[in-house]
Amino acid sequence: MSMTATLSLKKLEEHFGIQDQLSLEGYNSIFDIIHKTKTEFIKQHSGRWGAKAKNIYDVAASYATQIMLLSRKNKITQSFEKSMDLLSVDASLTSLYSNSSPTISPKNGPTWQTLFAENWSEYCQTSAPEANDSPVSYLSWLYNQALSYEKQMGENDIISLSTRRPDLAELMLDNDAVNQVVPSLQLVNEILEQSVTPYVSMINSKSTVSEVLATTRYPTQLPYHYPHQQALLSLKDSDESLQAVKKKQIPHGPIL
Repeated sequence: MSMTATLSLKKLEEHFGIQDQLSLEGYNSIFDIIHKTKTEFIKQHSGRWGAKAKNIYDVAASYATQIMLLSRKNKITQSFEKSMDLLSVDASLTSLYSNSSPTISPKNGPTWQTLFAENWSEYCQTSAPEANDSPVSYLSWLYNQALSYEKQMGENDIISLSTRRPDLAELMLDNDAVNQVVPSLQLVNEILEQSVTPYVSMINSKSTVSEVLATTRYPTQLPYHYPHQQALLSLKDSDESLQAVKKKQIPHGPIL
């Protein structure tokens, strides 16, 4: 079916006199075109093809429907013929041993498996990350949809997703990533650190982000000393103050 879809794309280009232009736009088959909505396709290509963009999409949708119907018809026909051949053999054997006329028993009639010959090993479980209704599939759709909207808006009018969240393109979406519980604060800290690190490396390549934050005096929320803040959080969790700990360490020393 993929070969038919590719040939139909070439036929579509010849029909509208736009040889290889659809291929250059990133469409490898008819189904790549109808993957978009009609409104999206027209908005994206009306500047190049004008009113012809609407007709291109309509013809592409017609080709795609014909290809799917033809593919479905061929699969059902082949499966049905195979099923009937098996039933005929079974009926002939029954007739041979029973000395009666060949008949097809309802018990041995066509089943889903004999008609459609499904290869169940090609399908995944409903709870698997690669399932069409899984969270991974939904996240992947959202990401691709965002990129599609960015392409429609133009690069000069928006702050792209790759600029705001460069980590998204490199995220590994697997079973561990889906089921692992990660605190939101940890994610925020990691994303912020990734964004700040290039600037810190530019002004002081020998210091880490934490070291620069500990010595920076502006804005007023700084300096931020990571080890000190971690110590305060640990003491707060144990209902102990920093002054009390110091007093235990140096009983007769000054309390600062």
